[in-house]
Amino acid sequence: MEHERHGMLAERAPADEPAAAEGEPQPNVTPEEQGAYDRFVDNGLSLIYDKKAFPMILRGLAGTKDPVDSLANTATMVVMRLNDSARKAGTKIDDAILLHGTAEIVEDLAGTAEKAKIHTFTQDELNAANTRTLDMLRQMMSRTGALDQNAMMADFKAMAQAEQQGGGAAPGGQPAPAAPAPPAGGGGLLNA
Repeated sequence: MEHERHGMLAERAPADEPAAAEGEPQPNVTPEEQGAYDRFVDNGLSLIYDKKAFPMILRGLAGTKDPVDSLANTATMVVMRLNDSARKAGTKIDDAILLHGTAEIVEDLAGTAEKAKIHTFTQDELNAANTRTLDMLRQMMSRTGALDQNAMMADFKAMAQAEQQGGGAAPGGQPAPAAPAPPAGGGGLLNA
């Protein structure tokens, strides 16, 4: 199943093409950060579309009378599972990756809900579901000490401000353009 990717990086020129001309936007993340982001999202998608997990995902998306709550609850479950897996592996998911990767997982789950004829989300509903998901994650992860609340709140405020101005935001208030397509295969935190 193919999934459209959105994320932290502007379209990058392939390695054999020259760097962007002066005055053009430069990527605001390192290749290592982009790799960590891609692994986070790929692992989330692997979890969502796992043959055993997918029926539970669909039940979660159809779970309540409020589709925004159902989407937020399901996305929170997926991201918490990713976070638990990372913690067990002795790693911490960077707050910026958590922020932007969660938004991509919410968006993918919304597309799944639409394809399954559960609900078609408006942009306002997607924004509300993403906000609720991030709030639930903040609460859960703060209890365990797995989240730097100050850093995440700063990133969240930058993203909210950029959305009000008509675009997404990456860490530090930079625009958050699309990420490249996922690599075939997988790997990462859940494939231990």
